[in-house]
Formats: sequence, structure tokens, C-alpha cells
Amino acid sequence: MKVAAVILSAGRGERLGADIPKGFLKLGDRPLFLYSIMAFDALKPLEGGVVVVPEGWEEEAEAHLKSFQKPWKVVGGGATRQESSFRGLLALRDSPPDYVFLHDAARPFVSSELLARLLDCAPQAVIPVIKSVDSLAEVQGRWVHGFLDRERTFCVQTPQGFPYRRILDAHLRAQAEGIRDAPDDASIYLRSGGRVRIVEGDRLNFKITLPEDLERARGILNGAFLRPL
Repeated sequence: MKVAAVILSAGRGERLGADIPKGFLKLGDRPLFLYSIMAFDALKPLEGGVVVVPEGWEEEAEAHLKSFQKPWKVVGGGATRQESSFRGLLALRDSPPDYVFLHDAARPFVSSELLARLLDCAPQAVIPVIKSVDSLAEVQGRWVHGFLDRERTFCVQTPQGFPYRRILDAHLRAQAEGIRDAPDDASIYLRSGGRVRIVEGDRLNFKITLPEDLERARGILNGAFLRPL
């Protein structure tokens, strides 16, 4: 089975207040997006993949990828996560894999154990999830409309794995239907009639969105914070 990865690093990072794209912010001694590349590059079945970065940052990304053993193509992203994901999938069309992972580079601590759990489910579509530890309210404006059943509600992470041709077809259908801002690839896959399995995620696999998330990640690298239980 031929496996590839699409690493999504096209976010501008406005909520971080940064003056450069989020994926190029330094975490330790390297840009944030490289942590995901390192994890996937070490995955034995993986044959390579695509890194999606903001348009105009392709050369900068390519300069950081020269030392990796597997081939990584760099493409410019779109205005939304969905469009960036679609462009990444299209970039694999010339030599299509059987199976593809899509991962947010803003989650730098994806582990080899999590990747192994996901790969064990291939060729089925699969996503990692973690149980919500808080009550979840459904609100309208500033008023509580109801509460969701915590036993049936999970927080979704990436990487998300799919049969390549089916997730590409699902994206093509979404484009044809005028869907432009889906929250993730699994939602697009479900809309097309696909089924998605779940595996246990990892609380360390959090997404860097706000300044405090970046400080937490730096603290983990420096040993200031323990791995969450």
C-alpha cells in the first residue's frame, strides 16, 4: 500500500499576533511546521508527501526540506483550510497514493504511537479523537440552548487518514456543491457518503492557535510542563 501525507501549514496565524505565517514561527530551534514533517518522514510506510504553505513562502519551505530522506513537494495554499487541503490532494494526482494522511502542522507533537494506531486502520477512513472532559453547551447568541451528551461527544484531531481517491472525489464533489469552508476533511468525507472510524487520540497532540498554546508548546520542549494524562 502506497502511503502519502499532506501537511497543512498555510495558516496566517492572526490569532497569534505574529508577523509571519504560523508554520514558520520558531518552536525551539526550528520552524513549527518541521515537527510534523519529522514525525511523518520517520513513518516507514510513507513514501513522501506535500507541504501546503501560504503563497509566496514556497521557497522558504523548500529550503528547510532539503535534509529529509523522503520527497516532499511544496505547494501554495488557498484562502480556507478546505481549499488548502484540496490543493494538497491535487498535488498528489500525478503519482497517486493508495492512502493519504492530512495533518495540521499546528499540531507539532504528533507521536509515532498515534500514527501507528491510525495506520492500523488503513485502508478505512479514520480520525483520532479524545473524550471531552468538560460539559458542552449548545448556545444561541449569549444564551444556552441545550447541552450535548458528553458520552457521545468527542474532540477531533488530526492526522486524518483516507483512501486517496475517495477523499479526492469527496473534495471534488464539495467544490461542485459550492461548499468552501468545511471544518475538516472528515466532514467532507462524511458528506460524500463515506464512513469514518475513530481511534484514541493524544492530549499532547493539541493545536497551536493562541499565544498561550505556543507558550505551552515551548514549555513542553523545555521540560517545564509534563505530558498531559
